[in-house]
Amino acid sequence: MSVENTNGSCLLCDKAFDLKKGSFNSKSAASKAVIERFKQHLLETHRFVISDISEIADLFEYIGYWKLKLQNCLSPKEYLAVIKTNSKSDDMHQSEEYFMLCPDVLPEDKSLRERLHAKRLQEVLEFQEKERKDEMFSRQCLLCRKVFTGNIRVLLNHLAANHNLSFGLPDNLVFVNELLDLVESKLKQCICLYCEKIFKDRDTLREHMRKKHHKRLNPNNKEYDKYYIVNYLHTHKSNHQSPKDDCEVHCDDDIDENETWDDWREDEKDEILCLFCIEEFANVDIFTDHLKKVHHFDWNSMQSLNFYEKIKLINYIRKSGEKRICCYCQNKFDSNSEFVKHINIENETFLLPNKELWDLPEFYFPALDNDAVLSILQDPEEFKSNEDITIIPE
Repeated sequence: MSVENTNGSCLLCDKAFDLKKGSFNSKSAASKAVIERFKQHLLETHRFVISDISEIADLFEYIGYWKLKLQNCLSPKEYLAVIKTNSKSDDMHQSEEYFMLCPDVLPEDKSLRERLHAKRLQEVLEFQEKERKDEMFSRQCLLCRKVFTGNIRVLLNHLAANHNLSFGLPDNLVFVNELLDLVESKLKQCICLYCEKIFKDRDTLREHMRKKHHKRLNPNNKEYDKYYIVNYLHTHKSNHQSPKDDCEVHCDDDIDENETWDDWREDEKDEILCLFCIEEFANVDIFTDHLKKVHHFDWNSMQSLNFYEKIKLINYIRKSGEKRICCYCQNKFDSNSEFVKHINIENETFLLPNKELWDLPEFYFPALDNDAVLSILQDPEEFKSNEDITIIPE
């Protein structure tokens, strides 16, 4: 396929456009802007339309091909579909002709698009294979300070297993480093990956994503399409799949099609969020050990409290922490780091907060949705034998 349109000019004149930006699955604002300017120029200057232009795998090469073809033909009508406006006898305005390149009308155009798509797919698959074999990868985790080297899969598996942040199966991803850059950029801007709301700081964002189960990409954001190999397998836009679709395609066959990622995480248990900081723990022993060693809070010191008193105390500590108010001395702090540092020093005696502060009816209501700490409380009354209970019938 010979292409002489080296300057990226219009196929009907010499006006230049940066058509290399207008490539398949490039969803950036710059790419969209180039395509929109080019479409507007074709329509207003030449009364010319290219069908599904945003779905063309390589717009630069596509325009180069048709520029050469149209320059060497006797009449553009050999290749172009003609659309007439105001063609009825009772139309008030003069009829005008518009020209269209459409794969449904012109077999050569359809064949060209398919060849460009196949070429693009081959390039993407080769790049994906290169990523798979690359053992020189090195990057810090997006959510903690741990650095991973070697194969990129190690970091992806860590994000899924330790932070519950999954982008789908690694074999379905491509341009992974670029995807990680994009996700990291959003997190630095305190943007939720799923609902895309902006939060005031990183800690608030992290808590929101944990509570709302938003540790996944927005399935409606086409910006992510570029990073999923499935989106390069089809030429028609209706076949494009989102990151959410990518996860669901590889689920077991007996899973209902309406289920989401949250619905089929089989044995996953909610992590236990610390009472004073943002650390999370997989089991009770690690959680209570952290409370004692880091925050000088002895979990066993609550054994003298009954079940409902424990609930009120925990909800009181949670609500105080949300406002960065010390649950012992009632001082308020401007930052989370200052708040936690003060808590660690204030409670070196391992004492519980003053009962007058938390033994109030308002603290019966949970401060945190699905708080795993409340689920691990044990009511001593539950373990009494029920042999002596008399059941009175209605």
